[in-house]
Amino acid sequence: MAVRGTPKNVLIAPGAYKDLNLEENYVPNYIDLRNGYMTDQGAYHKRSGYLQKNDLGVDKPIPLLIPEDSFGYAVTEDGRIFKLTSETASSDMAGQRLNGTKRPYYVKSENTIVVCDGGDPVKIVAGVTSLLGGSPKKFKRMIKLGDYHLGVGQDDTELRWSAANNIENWTVGVGAGDSGFANVTKNGVIKNIEGLRKRAVIFKDSDIEIWFNRGGATQWVPVETIEKGIFGEGDSLVKETNALYFLGNDRRFYRLDGVNVTPISSPMEDYIQSFVDPASCYGFNCAQEHVIRWTFPTDGVTLVYDYKNSSPQRPIWWEENTWDRGQFRRMPFSSYMEINEKQYFGSFNLDGFIHEWSKDHLTDNGLPIREFRHFAIKPGGGKKFRFNKLLFNLKRGVATTAVTNPRFMWRYKIDRETTWSPWDEFSMGSVGDTDPFIERYQLGLGRIIEFQIAQSDAVDTFLMEMWLTAKELRG
Repeated sequence: MAVRGTPKNVLIAPGAYKDLNLEENYVPNYIDLRNGYMTDQGAYHKRSGYLQKNDLGVDKPIPLLIPEDSFGYAVTEDGRIFKLTSETASSDMAGQRLNGTKRPYYVKSENTIVVCDGGDPVKIVAGVTSLLGGSPKKFKRMIKLGDYHLGVGQDDTELRWSAANNIENWTVGVGAGDSGFANVTKNGVIKNIEGLRKRAVIFKDSDIEIWFNRGGATQWVPVETIEKGIFGEGDSLVKETNALYFLGNDRRFYRLDGVNVTPISSPMEDYIQSFVDPASCYGFNCAQEHVIRWTFPTDGVTLVYDYKNSSPQRPIWWEENTWDRGQFRRMPFSSYMEINEKQYFGSFNLDGFIHEWSKDHLTDNGLPIREFRHFAIKPGGGKKFRFNKLLFNLKRGVATTAVTNPRFMWRYKIDRETTWSPWDEFSMGSVGDTDPFIERYQLGLGRIIEFQIAQSDAVDTFLMEMWLTAKELRG
């Protein structure tokens, strides 16, 4: 049938489009985006799911996973350290426990792993846990830069460093290579520390100080101050290879590259400002997916930032949730690691579980993954259009023996109407059904059209294209 109007591609994958031709494409305004991810080809795909692999046998969250040796270690909220002997097996190391109250961090130094949580630092050597020697302070965080180990959190304003090449010598000396300490140069409370390009970046609640090793009796000295603090406990700090990311003291996310601080959270800022407890935010660099996941546990929100495909003009964010009893609910992330080319996270729930995160898992440990998009298209400023045709191009034939008739759902409304059209469901195709196109006609008249798209069945979901044909009304 002949359809009046100009068909245009709807850019369903949020991202930067340097070669965009506006005569051929609609760029929608995204209002909500959940449980998908940007592929390296610039398309948008249903996110990975997770499956329980390990049970530590304790009713505690797991705030730290450490990839090491044959598999790694897990630290529970009550300070117990477990040896992970495989993907599915673990044992309580039954040695020295952590005794602090902060979120735990670890640092590797040769054959030693040291875990800090604001109490006495604990070392893991040859599968045995014990207190770190050399009279260290009760650090919240320790890092390794060059020959030195630097610790913070034991005091509001003090940076300490070990003797050169000796993580178990914290006795203050006066010569080159000795342990030492210094205070930050401006007011403010130290919240965290990270290394970047051979510099120590100290995050305070009021600003950031950058220190470097100049040698001599006082090895570490400040060289730069950046007027941007970190919010809350400072656990939002995440390192990616070339930059640091954090939640600023104005509740906006930033990227720190050298001394340049760039805001990155413009699509999410109003949402974040509404949170009850953003101070409890913590994050992980999920390098295999080139994204950072930040969780706000009190608010039950996990926000995801794609640092590979984002640009300053178009940062890419979405939200991830589980889907349970007809509602979006909090993702159970508390810790994360990558080992043997696989991804794992420790549970936030009181269950002691470790889950594998993988594209091969089409549910969240049996719960559906509800991919959801809500966006608006304004074809021509304030002009009125007749929306004559909608076409979806999606992967078909995705049914399985367990899900024999997977459904794709969409609905729309025009010009901010208070009610939506009924959900329109259509089959994503039984095995062998490869026709990828779904067409709908005569949507209505208006200046703005909004869409909601959802899919919850446990199948591979991939919407490749969406085309909208609209005819401008004159007179």
